[in-house]
Amino acid sequence: MPIIALNNDAYENVMNRLTSGEEFVKTYRNICPHKKREDCKCPFYKNILVNGEIVRIIEGKTIKVHNLKKLMENSLVISLE
Repeated sequence: MPIIALNNDAYENVMNRLTSGEEFVKTYRNICPHKKREDCKCPFYKNILVNGEIVRIIEGKTIKVHNLKKLMENSLVISLE
């Protein structure tokens, strides 16, 4: 199972948008070249809020999205123990 992580700014942005009421936040599979949302047909994943955590829906499965900074801090602690 893949580990999905967003940098701190991206994680906070997605979390803020979800906790403020957005149903989902898109994460594009590639860089979207479109200037207008209505022109965009690019493939994307949905990030949703489940029990206070961000999860991404990929092929019908939900995978937890980690904050990269916290993930790195936790892996450093584990490697030092």
